[in-house]
Amino acid sequence: MKKKTASLMLIFFGVLDFLTLFRGYRFPAEAMTGHYRWDLLTLVTLVFYLSLFFSGVVFIRQMRRFYFLYYIQFPVRFLLAVFSFGFLAPIIPPLSGQGSLPAMAVCGFLEVGRLFVTILAHRR
Repeated sequence: MKKKTASLMLIFFGVLDFLTLFRGYRFPAEAMTGHYRWDLLTLVTLVFYLSLFFSGVVFIRQMRRFYFLYYIQFPVRFLLAVFSFGFLAPIIPPLSGQGSLPAMAVCGFLEVGRLFVTILAHRR
């Protein structure tokens, strides 16, 4: 992968992290006001949303030594089903018309692709 292409993709991933953060802002806001019972999953979700801000900055500024943050986020993204490309599910009619399973599968596949690109960029 060319250095310029990888650089643009990483900036795009940072923007996607901010987009994901702003798409899911309601959960942290509602959790802080007491709409959810405080348990381990709520705490993990809040820490995850906080880490989205930091990973967005890390990818936009391309701070390679902090890419490990995404490696930590990766399994949590699947646990919580909060994908970087989650905004595609309602936009693409064939995905939204068949229910959520095909949309989740496509988003999960794209998330794995993002992991591979991040690993390649981290190794260069």
